[in-house]
Amino acid sequence: MELLKQQIATARLSLFSEEILDMGQFMQLEQLEDKDNPNFLETLFSLYFDDAPKVIATIEQILMPSEEVLVDFNKLDIKLHRLKGSSASVGANKVLKSVNKALECCKKGDVEGCKAEVEILKEDYNALKNRLQAYLQQILNDEFSLVEEIFTPYFVETIIIVYFDDSSKYIDIIEQALMEEAPLDLAKLDEFLNLLKRCSRFGAQRLPIEINKVLECCNANDKEGSKAAFQMVKEEYTTLKDRLDAYIELTHRAQIAGLSKRSSAGGSSTI
Repeated sequence: MELLKQQIATARLSLFSEEILDMGQFMQLEQLEDKDNPNFLETLFSLYFDDAPKVIATIEQILMPSEEVLVDFNKLDIKLHRLKGSSASVGANKVLKSVNKALECCKKGDVEGCKAEVEILKEDYNALKNRLQAYLQQILNDEFSLVEEIFTPYFVETIIIVYFDDSSKYIDIIEQALMEEAPLDLAKLDEFLNLLKRCSRFGAQRLPIEINKVLECCNANDKEGSKAAFQMVKEEYTTLKDRLDAYIELTHRAQIAGLSKRSSAGGSSTI
């Protein structure tokens, strides 16, 4: 438990020391979390990570002119400012700096310079996403450990059982949506994929990563990519379920063994 807390503290400090996040802004966001809104940070960054790739993709499209269509610098400026605003609001320090450099190139009409800065911007964004998701996952793992310590032995088991009962239905719905001949129903897929991501609440790490890959393909309107990514989700889901089933079974055996020992000890003391 203490080791995990130390790892969380180290990960948090590295986000600041490497200037991936702005310390002041991030600490203000942390203060907005309370008992009424305990997942504020996770929700805020989920929204940012959902929106930013779409904006970046649009920026890249604008920067790909043809003989008929020239670069629309006004539109480019609007999209870059949108990304700048959202990045500033979450304290995405490196991304914000890259956006500002791209804006400078935009003002100069420097298409190639802007393209180069957008490539750096994408690297900074991916680094932020990977590092921050890992950090938030560590916090969830810590909360899961705390839940195990505080609540009854069957509380965590109940959460897991309820999740797998519900999630099997979500998987069927998602699979049906992906198999339809009509265009992807993005709203429906987004809803049920995010419901499936609730496994992160009891410490699951790899499954949410695979689910995010499906979400990215869906947002890019890549139907075949979404199908392929969802197959990986199903494999990871099965692995997670098998391991947790084994964990619960092992817990039951340990509890039975403990009861047997206490019963034997109690019986010998009365003889």
